[in-house]
Amino acid sequence: MPRHLHSAVSLAIAVLLAVAVVASCSASGVTASPATSTIAAPSPSGTPTASATPTATPTAVATATVSATATATPAMPHVDAALEDTLPSKIGGVSLQKWSWPLSSYIASTTGGDKVLYVPWLVKLGKTPDEIDMAISTEATHLVVEAMKVPGVAPATLTSGFGDVAKKAGWPVESGKIGGKSVLKIVDPAAEAAGTLSTAYVYAKGDVMYLVITDDALLLAEALLKLP
Repeated sequence: MPRHLHSAVSLAIAVLLAVAVVASCSASGVTASPATSTIAAPSPSGTPTASATPTATPTAVATATVSATATATPAMPHVDAALEDTLPSKIGGVSLQKWSWPLSSYIASTTGGDKVLYVPWLVKLGKTPDEIDMAISTEATHLVVEAMKVPGVAPATLTSGFGDVAKKAGWPVESGKIGGKSVLKIVDPAAEAAGTLSTAYVYAKGDVMYLVITDDALLLAEALLKLP
């Protein structure tokens, strides 16, 4: 995400998978009116291993045994599989991790970043985070694609409302087209200053709003192409 969204986005990207696992186990008003232009895209830019400890057993003939420690990983939450299905499964030849959970769980997972925009955005739409599901598809380092379904709200209303809230929070907002899709480019100043992912490309289709957060132009183009 040039580099991408939220002061906490770098933290959120680093910990989202861990937070989502925990969640599964325990159960942007000023009206933005930027000139429409072609938005400049950013410049192209584990598997757990078992620990083996040889243990020598003194006998007449010394023998060695190897003990392997395996840690089970709980399943990720999938509260809205249909919403997950609208997100790409592979970008840049890399398979992405997908899950879905209530938007309220995402907001509670860390502080700062794009999370500060969702409550005022939803208030404008007459909704609350508990009513909205979020799906995520990510490889955690250079790309995060988010989807939020807001039933009954038109796509232009979703994006314009989000842009208004971001602008009111002091985040630069620019509108334009990338790959034939109308998008808003929204930058988190704190994350940009910190040199972490700071830019989100916001697009809506039907009653679903998507955010593509990346620092790589090729990943951005492919992600937008694969969205509905």
